[in-house]
Amino acid sequence: MNQDVLMDNGTIFSGDKISELVKHIINKFADEKLSPDEAKIVLERTKNVVGEYAVVQRADKKSF
Repeated sequence: MNQDVLMDNGTIFSGDKISELVKHIINKFADEKLSPDEAKIVLERTKNVVGEYAVVQRADKKSF
C-alpha cells in the first residue's frame, strides 16, 4: 500500500518513500534477529527521540 500522506504543513510525503523506509527498517530488524516485541520497543524509543528534534538529524554521535 503506497498511499501518499498529506502533512500538516501542506507537503506530500510520498507513499513510495514511506514504503522504501519501512522495508529498510524491517530488513534491519530482521538482520538483527529482533523479535516483534523487541522491534516495537525500538520503534517506540525512536518515536520518542524523533519528537525531540525540529529536524531529524543523524544519530551517529548521539547517545540513546
